[in-house]
Parts: sequence; C-alpha cells; structure tokens
Amino acid sequence: SYDLGPQYPNGLLVVQDGRNVMPAAPQNFKIIDGNKIAQFIQQRR
Repeated sequence: SYDLGPQYPNGLLVVQDGRNVMPAAPQNFKIIDGNKIAQFIQQRR
C-alpha cells in the first residue's frame, strides 16, 4: 500500500469487473479503500 493523501492514506485497490450482469451494462472499474482491505484481512486472522 502507498499513502495517496487524506482520502486514501493506506492506498487503494482497483479491480475491473469484466461485465455487469444485473442490470446488463459495460464493464467498469471498482475502487476499494486500503483501510477496508486491512480490516478484512484482520477479521480473517
């Protein structure tokens, strides 16, 4: 992770969803806050 300023101090993850099924729509990108990823990892330990 890398500090990207006050909005994303623990970085972020960008993923491409490939396609949207419901409703059918073009693919796009999702941005996930690094804090949420860290919390998820801590919950699984």
